[in-house]
Amino acid sequence: MNTILITGGAGYLGSLLTSELLTRGAQVVCLDDLLFGGDAILPFLSHERYRFHKVNACDREGMASHFHGIDHVVHLAAIVTDGACAQVGGAVAWRVNVEATQHAFELAEASGAQRFIFASALNPSDRSEKLKPGDSASRLLLPSLYHETKLAAEQWLLEKGRTSQCMAIVLRLATLFGISPRTRFDLGINQLVLDAALKRMVIIDQDDQIYPFIHVRDAVRAILLALEATDTSIRNQVVEVSGGGAYTKAEVIEMIRPFIPDLQAELRDEPSDRGPRELLTSLKSLDRLPAFRASISVPEGIRELYEAVASGLIGEPYSARHSSTPSTQLPAAPLPPVPQPTRKVPLREASRIDLMREGPLVSIVTPSLNQGRFIEETIVSVLSQDYPRIEYLVIDGGSTDDTLEILRKYEGRLTWISEPDRGQSDAINKGFRMARGEILTWLNSDDTLLPGAVRKAVVYLMEHPGVMMVYGEGYEIDENGHVKGRFPWTEPFNLWKLVYLLDYILQQTAFFRRKVFDTLDMLDEELHWGMDWDLWIRIGKEFRVEYLPEYLANLRQYPDAKTYSGGVRRFRELVGLMRRHGKKKYPPAYLIYGLETIWKSLKTRIRQVFPSSRDRLGVLGRTISPVLGFVLGKIVFHAQGFYRDGWVYRKAHFLLRNSDGSRQLRLSGSIPPVRHRLHPLTIRVCVNGRDLAPATVSPGSLTESWELPDDVRHSDLLEVTVRSNWCIRHPKKGSWGMPGRASFQLYRLEVV
Repeated sequence: MNTILITGGAGYLGSLLTSELLTRGAQVVCLDDLLFGGDAILPFLSHERYRFHKVNACDREGMASHFHGIDHVVHLAAIVTDGACAQVGGAVAWRVNVEATQHAFELAEASGAQRFIFASALNPSDRSEKLKPGDSASRLLLPSLYHETKLAAEQWLLEKGRTSQCMAIVLRLATLFGISPRTRFDLGINQLVLDAALKRMVIIDQDDQIYPFIHVRDAVRAILLALEATDTSIRNQVVEVSGGGAYTKAEVIEMIRPFIPDLQAELRDEPSDRGPRELLTSLKSLDRLPAFRASISVPEGIRELYEAVASGLIGEPYSARHSSTPSTQLPAAPLPPVPQPTRKVPLREASRIDLMREGPLVSIVTPSLNQGRFIEETIVSVLSQDYPRIEYLVIDGGSTDDTLEILRKYEGRLTWISEPDRGQSDAINKGFRMARGEILTWLNSDDTLLPGAVRKAVVYLMEHPGVMMVYGEGYEIDENGHVKGRFPWTEPFNLWKLVYLLDYILQQTAFFRRKVFDTLDMLDEELHWGMDWDLWIRIGKEFRVEYLPEYLANLRQYPDAKTYSGGVRRFRELVGLMRRHGKKKYPPAYLIYGLETIWKSLKTRIRQVFPSSRDRLGVLGRTISPVLGFVLGKIVFHAQGFYRDGWVYRKAHFLLRNSDGSRQLRLSGSIPPVRHRLHPLTIRVCVNGRDLAPATVSPGSLTESWELPDDVRHSDLLEVTVRSNWCIRHPKKGSWGMPGRASFQLYRLEVV
């Protein structure tokens, strides 16, 4: 990234994007007319890489003088939401949302900018019918003037982008929610949480429309990925940015209710007077942003919003500066007293700075053997971390290349030994026994940490004292250190998947407390390939493990890497590990790692028998790899019967810790209204092989509890199977990783 110009840079999305860009070292030019104030950008004004200019997006001449020397443009300036567009009228909405967009692109093109990223809106009415490549005319439903102006701007940009040197990228954002430097409370979830927290009352229209949502921080991540992605993957594309969840307003209210048990909800009887209109359009295929995956769910965003509002962190939340229209009026009646939060409010930035100064010692161990070509890059990635209290130990197994010469180069900044050992696990354990830190991790000698990784992990562990291990996102890099893409399997912690499906935790991103070794043994030195998987399962069975949605490390993949070697011996080791920790002789992981091993062995055998068959192997790989990837993806996504948006299939499996000898199993969720069903939904639960009494439930909010039998109550682990007697059409039918049908949406399954 070089110099990024942001129109609307003082707004809800722009202020948060500015902060992230400055953190990443970019030059930022912000253009905004400050119609809603500029409090959000005050902290940036003294930054040496930040420039602000007060200018209206419709003022072409005023805008033009600020486009010189710009590398990329992010166009956020717009009149947003249906109500705001209706209030200002069609002519003004068209001038701001369409004509100003055209002028901004022409200025970017004339200045030599490489990319023009346009923030559009994802129309919920269109989600069920994705545009297909080659469609000359697709019919979209347009419920409002707002979406009509956005679509017109999209069409113009895509037409211009076909011949322009400036690459046009359209990001269709789902409905935003969450906290930013200028939080808006005229958005669906934000407004519902505000009214619920301060008024104890929410009023909504009778509307069963399912709305897609995306957290504002995830939207910023999507824009950053669009700035970094390769030209061929997103050039002249309309890209969907969603994934936070898709819910009706009534379902959102039910997710707010646990924070405010006395919440009153009132449904208006009057139906909406907006009828959908049809418009013919010609667009490219509606795609997904490469390497993007939403990391913050709606329930997590609700918690964040509630704590911010209830604790008084946001002053005058009903004022005009927290909306999209400056004429928003304050409520006539005085607000009720602000309630005290029922949950711990996250640490503020000041306390994070104190934590950085007085935080715990982190010990990082690197096992090494003849990795001289990579180890210096690994060392630099650790020593350049911005967290001050790091103890770095390199345990070398007696290298004969230039590894020792490199280690001597950093004498005094790290501790190292070089002596024969019994393998990687032995070397890591040796380092852990030498280490003095309260927090431990290991980093292989060909992998690297990303900037800020240690700080982010430490802050999370200190803010969550009950968490014993945290892990995050990471990238796969090639032999030369070039990013190939996101490590594809990382997801929030799920013990059943970890035991029975696959090791989705990227080891390079995992940090855990030394205290775990007060209960557990260190790495199993008999394991050569699965020692990290084994440790994660043992920690997950005993302690609380959490996922941190931050990119922390890089995994280097190349033909000589250990992950690529092992063949049948590796498979046998992993099978033994699966059966040691689970009760299934042939879990889904058996098929996943078995197919992977067969394919790798086949490629190796072909190279041995036909040394000159590189071209044929390439053709074979291009034929088999996609099919194998599709099959493995299906297994990974569907084996459990529980999906990332919370929906469950007719049969779903879970594995729960039961360290407190709990007496009940509690399930909470929601069932959408279903018409013409002959039978009510019946949920049956099996715990450790014991069938519990079936529960018959009705549409709406769902909370059911089952008494645990005495012989089950004292088990450390509960294997739970949830079955239901019918399914409905899944809201995201046709989306990759989602089922065609599902039974109900699960919010929480726990033992109490």
